[in-house]
Amino acid sequence: MKKELHRSRWWVVLSIFMLALVYACNGTNEDPPVAVIDPFAVRIYPAIRFQVIRGFGGSTAFHPTNGTLPTQADFNTLFGTGPGQLGLTILRIRLASDDDPSWRNTELNHALMARALGAKVIASPWSPPIRMKTNNNLIGGTIRADAFEAYARYLNDFARWMSANGAPLYAVSIQNEPDITVSYESCHWSAEQMRDFLRLHGHLITE
Repeated sequence: MKKELHRSRWWVVLSIFMLALVYACNGTNEDPPVAVIDPFAVRIYPAIRFQVIRGFGGSTAFHPTNGTLPTQADFNTLFGTGPGQLGLTILRIRLASDDDPSWRNTELNHALMARALGAKVIASPWSPPIRMKTNNNLIGGTIRADAFEAYARYLNDFARWMSANGAPLYAVSIQNEPDITVSYESCHWSAEQMRDFLRLHGHLITE
């Protein structure tokens, strides 16, 4: 106990000495200025570009079990630029599995209505087709490593199909929420899987 107390006294003396040394090196008898940071201050540097905002938008990716699909009037309200309209500029659609052609056609119609009002369209898959997954199920699981090339071509084929039907995509993503665990259509991707997929097969997505 005495040794610990003796040691702590030395630390106190040393700390006081270091503080005195820093103060002496300051070259002034005045207290050093204290920076006051306003947490609510907003500084805008118009000459510096940090990132580009392409626009703002919404999604029709969710399949309504009860209810009606959005109409042309709804799209006019969302993507129109007139009085009382929101003027959104991006629509995200669900890249439905090719086992669900009816929803693919539904999302194509959504894309056509949005594009007619000047919006960009992006697509996100909730899951690869079950034939490419480890659990043979649209829910959960992960993509098989030997299916990477087939999946890249699958994404590109969807983009080509959209373009051929009058609704070319601005962008397509690899996976919606790749690290989430849910009870609906989904697929888990690790960071390493995402890296390897892009590095080895990303060049196949060209449409």
